[in-house]
Formats: sequence, C-alpha cells, structure tokens
Amino acid sequence: MGLLPNPDVHLTCQLSQCPQQETKKGIFRENHHDFWFFGVECPEDQMSLGRRDGSVQPGEEEKRREERRERREEEKRREEKRREEEKRREEKRERREEKRREEKRERKREKRREEKRKRGSRETLLSYST
Repeated sequence: MGLLPNPDVHLTCQLSQCPQQETKKGIFRENHHDFWFFGVECPEDQMSLGRRDGSVQPGEEEKRREERRERREEEKRREEKRREEEKRREEKRERREEKRREEKRERKREKRREEKRKRGSRETLLSYST
C-alpha cells in the first residue's frame, strides 16, 4: 500500500498538505477498499472519495458531509458548555471577592467604632481629671 498518483480521481480537498498524513495534493493513498484518498482521515475532510475510474461510491460523500456536520455540532455544544462553565466560575469568583471586600469594609468600620469608643472614654476621663 504505497502512495500512487491517479489522474482519474478529481480532488476537492483544498488543503495543500493533510496534517495527519504526509500526502500532498496530487498524490493518493490506496486503502483496502480499492479507493484512492487524498489525506486519509483528514480532519477537515474536504475530499471526495473516488474509485480508480473517477466515480464516487454512492452515498459516501453525503455520509462524510453528515459526519462533518455532526462533529461541528458536537464541537459547538462542547464549546458552549465550556463557556457556560467558565461564566459560572467567574461569577462565583466575583461573589467571593465581593464578600471578602464587604468583610474587609466591616472590619474597618468596627475598628473605627472601637477607636471612637476608646477615644471618647479617654476624653471623658481627661475631662474628669481637669
């Protein structure tokens, strides 16, 4: 099973080189079904499958198109789920930060009240002594 050129098959793949196979445009890989592929299992999968005479196996292109559509939809669902999860984490983080800021403000207020109370009692004591 080597790389063989076949001028009878019409390429539709627009990739100059398939990322998963070391096959370049114009070179075809023969598989056990006697089909010729450009970039077997190419993730973009923009190729049409063809026989040696250039004909396409019935339903094969439609099947590939459907598989690509399903993969894209699944990827969109995963991406949407990831975004929602990220949004929930961000909101949770913001709530925690706001709670920390509020607690810090409350501690400062309490400290000021305590200082005023101490200052007031000191001033009262001083006024008694004079």
